[in-house]
Amino acid sequence: MTKIPATNRPTFVGLKEFRRDVSKYARQAKDGVSKVIVTSHNKPLFMVTPLEDEIYTAAVLQAVATARSEVAAGNTVTLAAVKAEYGI
Repeated sequence: MTKIPATNRPTFVGLKEFRRDVSKYARQAKDGVSKVIVTSHNKPLFMVTPLEDEIYTAAVLQAVATARSEVAAGNTVTLAAVKAEYGI
């Protein structure tokens, strides 16, 4: 069985503690010390991890560029139209 190095083990933290020390856990994730998994009632809610993966970053930048060009071309929908479509 392969042991996970201590620096690669995720840190589990409760939501209340995460809110109190959010900058500490954000720095921990950013510095690559560990991934931070935030829990509520011992169930994982979300993970804090840095945006350093080049493929992911490129995909996000491409999505933003596409969205901006759609807006520039006038391909938008109003909030009222969305609400009407979904009966909200």
